[in-house]
Amino acid sequence: MIEKALSGEHEFIVADLKAGTGHEVLKWFLDLPFDQLRERGVRLVCLGSVTSAPDSVQSFLNWAAALSHHVDYVVFRNLKDGENLYDYDQTRQALEFRETYDPAHVTVPKLSPLYQTELEIRKLTITEVLGLTDHTSSEDRIGPVLSPLLARARLRTYQRGIYEQLDLALQRLFHTDGQAVDRLRGTAHG
Repeated sequence: MIEKALSGEHEFIVADLKAGTGHEVLKWFLDLPFDQLRERGVRLVCLGSVTSAPDSVQSFLNWAAALSHHVDYVVFRNLKDGENLYDYDQTRQALEFRETYDPAHVTVPKLSPLYQTELEIRKLTITEVLGLTDHTSSEDRIGPVLSPLLARARLRTYQRGIYEQLDLALQRLFHTDGQAVDRLRGTAHG
């Protein structure tokens, strides 16, 4: 991944690490020559997700404490379990993190439990649901809950709200207009 970044072939590289990525991966990151990478134009951005679960916040803050100023941060405030993110909003450690690193934030509102369950059961992303345009063939694939026009409109509005926040966060991080963000979005799926 680092060699690809140094090659200059790719403007953006997204490394999607599974939730709860462990100490071994963090050790690998800490072996990176951050100063030399920055001198060569490689910039690292850590995207982290926090929920109302204290473990999600602590895990993210542990990574931030280790990575320090070597990366920039985008924090996804995932409200899937409720709007109270006490451990991220109120604890001393989280307040210090926000003051020190000035992360960008994207709030992911709670999705309708009915839609969330259908997406999980059918192993679909919102983008996949919205990409199916032929109502007759898509109903078999996405089912009667997600196929109605109103359901798709709600999913589109939900997704758009997240994307708009992400666009602003990335524009802020990269000090750029929406064109670079559009190119980045083109490399990500779902």
